[in-house]
Amino acid sequence: PFMHETTIKYYLSTDVHKARIDIYKMNGVLLRSFSLSQKGGSSLRLNSNSLESGEYIYSLFIDNIHVDSKK
Repeated sequence: PFMHETTIKYYLSTDVHKARIDIYKMNGVLLRSFSLSQKGGSSLRLNSNSLESGEYIYSLFIDNIHVDSKK
């Protein structure tokens, strides 16, 4: 849970062509998608003002392959 802002850390190797983080409601509805271009270690800041209150799942996709999801 977060009040105002949270940071999602990620790492992209130099051979990645396309990457994104998708934010989903718990029922699987896609809310937002963020394209990632920064190679190496980086982070995505997510502001709570852009989302309704509740629980979410975020998923990392690299070259259109699902890598990981977290709640």
